[in-house]
Amino acid sequence: MTHQRRWLGVGVGGCVLALLSACEQHPASPAQGPHVGSWRANAGPALAMAVVSGSATAPIEAHFNVPAIPKVGAPFVVDVVVTAGAVAPVMMVEVTGEEGVTVLTPQAPVSFDKLAAGHDVQVAIEARADTPGAHLLHVVAVMSLPSGPQSKKFELPILVVPAS
Repeated sequence: MTHQRRWLGVGVGGCVLALLSACEQHPASPAQGPHVGSWRANAGPALAMAVVSGSATAPIEAHFNVPAIPKVGAPFVVDVVVTAGAVAPVMMVEVTGEEGVTVLTPQAPVSFDKLAAGHDVQVAIEARADTPGAHLLHVVAVMSLPSGPQSKKFELPILVVPAS
């Protein structure tokens, strides 16, 4: 039981660090909507690593940035950069929110074609939270590979503050 509590503490500490680094005040990304390229390379340290959910081994990484502090009831933006770790003819990215978090855009999975290994795709998420506190956005990325589809689920911890 003590071992489980220690890992829980490490996990919570990691989420708090991700929340603090991801919710820094940064100018909004110039890219709106889906984008393919090397956006992550130009973003610098403003990106936090997304938390992998489950035991998927798909060659996919995800990072995110919250350009402005989210407030209850107001739309906020989260920039997500998903990196293909292998050549993929197609990658689909789907975003959902936990209960109390509404994803405004994208409302359907976003598809990217002909990705090279190491290629970044960016999805600008617009969402709204009903209550203050820590919330999760869920991102599922699915790559079509010659061996068959592979997916990985990520959690994006978002800290929402009360409206002023």
